[in-house]
Amino acid sequence: METLTQLERVLLRPMEAAAVLSVGRSTIYAMISSGELPVVRVGVAGRAVRVPVHALKEWIRRNTEQAESAGDHVKE
Repeated sequence: METLTQLERVLLRPMEAAAVLSVGRSTIYAMISSGELPVVRVGVAGRAVRVPVHALKEWIRRNTEQAESAGDHVKE
């Protein structure tokens, strides 16, 4: 049996997902509302939302590929 410290987190709060993407609260909630970023509803009446880590990684992968194929380059 795995202990809690051995388990990888599979769900993030919206603000944690926002921090991963370096975007603000309103941006992450807009992504959730539009269906661009899927969520899992948890808790009483499903009021709390969580972003699956795998979905966040997939969003990053998909958008990285689109940017690279379109020739978009970020200048720092």
